Amino acid sequence: MVVIKAEGEDLIRGRLVKSGEEWILQCRSEQRRAKEQGMKERFQKRFEEGLAAIAAGLGKKRTTKSYEKILQRIGRLKERSHGIHQYYDIEITQREGTVQGLRWTLSRAAEAEQRYSGEYFLRTSRHDLDEKSLWQLYITLEGIEDSFRSLKSELGLRPVFHSKEARIKAHLFVSILAYHLLSAIRHRLRSRGHLMRWATVRQRMSTHVVSTVSMRTESGTTMSIRTPSSPEVFHRDVYRALGIRMNPIPTRRAERQKV
Repeated sequence: MVVIKAEGEDLIRGRLVKSGEEWILQCRSEQRRAKEQGMKERFQKRFEEGLAAIAAGLGKKRTTKSYEKILQRIGRLKERSHGIHQYYDIEITQREGTVQGLRWTLSRAAEAEQRYSGEYFLRTSRHDLDEKSLWQLYITLEGIEDSFRSLKSELGLRPVFHSKEARIKAHLFVSILAYHLLSAIRHRLRSRGHLMRWATVRQRMSTHVVSTVSMRTESGTTMSIRTPSSPEVFHRDVYRALGIRMNPIPTRRAERQKV
């Protein structure tokens, strides 16, 4: 495999493999592998804890031991397992409709390891590109698709409800202007090592909110206090990368006299 990207802790290697009339680029990302391994461990822990809770209930009084009920509980647990259950073998021993024991083994550990190995594959009909050029083309296409998603969602490019041409042009101008601002923000974040998608950044930043509290004083006036929540570690990292102070909106107090 050749190195197709080396940026900070993110190291990506790739290898081209011919498959019929197409080429397959096998990519392996160390950063993605670490992330997926963490996901696999969490999924395994939750699934096994759920099975252990069911098994522990078999030895307690006034808990369901019906074979059908136990199957339903295991089925619901599988639905919440993010697919990790497919790598397990579960054995239920029962007598006359009553479950006597529950055992499980991670029988397809090698398959699970491959699934969460940080590898992914790109298929192309282009035969004139090497590993780096093909991967860069994929990243460019992904960035374009991400841009269109942003334009059509939070930046409000559509729908357009205006009927006059001047207002339609103004609507489009504001959306495109917002996109240029968004592109500048993404470029700054990427240059500081924040490589996640904008939708992820936006979702995680949404937890830093501003709250307004209103109260009535003894004199009859209404006091309103607007204050931001305390920024978390991720919020501080983003603000620091963008050169913004930790609380962009300061605390404000307003008093309104009783009419």
